[in-house]
Amino acid sequence: MGNPDSSKMSYMRFLLISLFFFLLGSIHAQKLSYEKDKLLKQIPKIIENESFTHFVKHDFSKFILNSKLNSQEYNRFIETCNSMFKKSYESSDVMHYIYALYYSKMNSFSPTFTAQWHTFYETFLSEMEPREFREFIHFSEGLFKYRSFYKKSDHRWVLDGGSLKWENKKSLRLVVKSADLKCMVYQSGPRDSIVVYNTSGYFDISQNIWKARGGKLTWEKVHFPKNETFAKVRGYMVKANQSILKIDTVELTTPYFEQPILGRLEDKTVFNLKEGESSPIFNSFEKRLLIKGLRDQIDYDGGFTLEGASFIGRG
Repeated sequence: MGNPDSSKMSYMRFLLISLFFFLLGSIHAQKLSYEKDKLLKQIPKIIENESFTHFVKHDFSKFILNSKLNSQEYNRFIETCNSMFKKSYESSDVMHYIYALYYSKMNSFSPTFTAQWHTFYETFLSEMEPREFREFIHFSEGLFKYRSFYKKSDHRWVLDGGSLKWENKKSLRLVVKSADLKCMVYQSGPRDSIVVYNTSGYFDISQNIWKARGGKLTWEKVHFPKNETFAKVRGYMVKANQSILKIDTVELTTPYFEQPILGRLEDKTVFNLKEGESSPIFNSFEKRLLIKGLRDQIDYDGGFTLEGASFIGRG
């Protein structure tokens, strides 16, 4: 006969393992109620986050009870949350989805734009790997809360104004028309560091790349009047994980010359500037540009660089 103590230990081990998987399953099998009062009591218990609990109590409860979502949108919201729990997403993932949905309404994005986003959201939830889908969740929250398409610890790319629409070809794109593109940095609070005015393009969500044409960049951050010193922008690209703007060809208007001149431009945030460096930085293509009377009875003939507020001669 076998050892009865050994059999008892095996049985206890089996019970403990079964209990563990039962509890694990019950955690991930959270299910939100369709009844609004029950829902608002459930959410803070499931998503244990102090600031989020405050948000639910003071903002989200009014949002739900005042029917900011119509019945179809509300049911879709509950179904999406429950699908996320069923697929074992963390409660924090559901929290970021709730923020995205809330700000899509409160910041007055068009119903068509938001409905299309939600369709993509549901499709990606069923098809994407969790890591990719979590990136899309965070992208969505940033877009609807800040009109931002990318955020890192030290910078955020933001779209101010303009029109937005979705385009889904080989990959999902956020298509933008006539917006101000801004790179915000965080130094004692957020502030503009790079700005391209009135530009149009698209952000490729999977590649984290912004491609655009047109717009204008000024030297206002070094206190030059915006209508005297500015660069007209042609085609350009931004890698969103970087806080640098490089443009191969721009047309610079400056009091140094009667006509605009062509060259390349680079603009940087404060975190990318070398010691003693300033921006924007323009370098002319032409190596023989004449500036008469640059100083008393002295003409200048050579390449032209404008680094921040400083003219630098070359050649």
